[in-house]
Amino acid sequence: MKQLIRNAALSLAALSAVVFAPVASAQSQFKVDLTLTPKCYVNMVAGTPADVDTTDVTLTYTAFQSTDAESSTGFNVTCTNTLGYSIAVTADTNTIAGVDYFLKLAAGTTAQYTSATGGGTLNTLAGSGSAQAYTIGVRAPKDQAGTCAGPAACNGQNTHTITVSY
Repeated sequence: MKQLIRNAALSLAALSAVVFAPVASAQSQFKVDLTLTPKCYVNMVAGTPADVDTTDVTLTYTAFQSTDAESSTGFNVTCTNTLGYSIAVTADTNTIAGVDYFLKLAAGTTAQYTSATGGGTLNTLAGSGSAQAYTIGVRAPKDQAGTCAGPAACNGQNTHTITVSY
């Protein structure tokens, strides 16, 4: 009886090998379609893409000072790889407490003050897929009287906006 059961088990194993042995195959193809929406961020937060405010700029100015007051702030723009974009800052000239100042945008981390007028636009830029560094230089030219009614220091502030167009 044992021999009969063993022979039956071997016969079933052989039969299953024959029955389940591939003799032909069938194929089907499919494509993956993807729609990419390009995007740019200013000071993107890693892991959770979002824009973040740029660090404020502080200028200290003494009426009639003999040198320009200068300061700067940096920011990053992260855009889809090869996406064309431009950067503008508004307004690129302004006045606080009677002291005129101007803003100058520059690629990289070094502030530039190439003239006594604002330069608030950078054009024909291309995204790299990684953060690209930019700097806004702020200069208040020398020899300004300013406007202040009392003996204490006068303070003020203006808000400027960085706009990345793509």
